Amino acid sequence: MQKNFRAIFGVGILIIGSLITTVLAGSVDPGSINDPLVTKSYVDEQVKLQVAAQVKLINNQGLGQVAPVIVEELNTGDVVVAKAGTEIILRSGAAVAYGQSLNGIPDLTAGIDVAIGAKITNNHLLLFPRDDGRGIKATSKATNIMVRGNYEIIRAK
Repeated sequence: MQKNFRAIFGVGILIIGSLITTVLAGSVDPGSINDPLVTKSYVDEQVKLQVAAQVKLINNQGLGQVAPVIVEELNTGDVVVAKAGTEIILRSGAAVAYGQSLNGIPDLTAGIDVAIGAKITNNHLLLFPRDDGRGIKATSKATNIMVRGNYEIIRAK
């Protein structure tokens, strides 16, 4: 009798455990945060949605778009006044740093600040961080100045 009781008790525990497991497993929504198993297609879809959201964000902010390089020609005394974010490379001729600011012009190639009035080195990349009237002034005919960004040319009279 005691053996039968133990057997019935053991089977009862197994049945109750199975019922509890079934009830708990049935209450979890597939793909929810409580369901740790997901399919590859679900993960692929989520990645695709995230990438699309990032691309949309980048396009809305204008990132990833590269401004064209414009080649300009200056005569002696002409000035290129750069706006914030503009890049200039003096390829030929001679020019000096121009502006009213106490700040120089960052020469990214040399890793220095070019002081206002100092000679610009040919083939060096200059970056203008602010829209404060800084630029370059031609001291001789400059036939090949590469400019990327917004700028204004003031022609000598």
